[in-house]
Amino acid sequence: MTTVNASLVASVRARTGVSMMECKKALDEAQGDEEKAIEILRKKGAAAAAKKADREQSEGAVFSATGNGKAAIVTLNCETDFVARDDTFQSVGNELATTLMTGGMDAAKAKAEEKIPALVQKLGENITLGEMSLSEAAVSGVYVHSNGKIGVVIGLSGGSEDLARDIAMHAAAM
Repeated sequence: MTTVNASLVASVRARTGVSMMECKKALDEAQGDEEKAIEILRKKGAAAAAKKADREQSEGAVFSATGNGKAAIVTLNCETDFVARDDTFQSVGNELATTLMTGGMDAAKAKAEEKIPALVQKLGENITLGEMSLSEAAVSGVYVHSNGKIGVVIGLSGGSEDLARDIAMHAAAM
């Protein structure tokens, strides 16, 4: 049996983002095995997500990614604006948008199933994947309004990315 010391707890915390106390409890349960403790925390994260699944999400944010003639837009829903502005929430949202753009819908859904339970465990709110859209048109553009709550993705058969973005901006203003 490995003794659970502060550096081991800190290592698990750095890898999971979960509180020090939860990391210590998981390490105690795993008898000091770091990988087993992380798996325990993942299972607890999924259980926490299931408990919070019925709570209303009236906030969230829109995330986008563009490149290689593609434009992707993803919404993540949460309960409060504090969580919507959280760096970890923002990071996961941006990662999902990039995954959608580079890997498609199935890859983005798989990434969301992997990331969201840990996010729920860390932030303590019901968080769900909202809508996703991917444009693979000849010319694609995306616009996300400055508050991060309104986003539009546009695909055109001709024109420029600037034109597509301008049209997306006008659509968002409607």
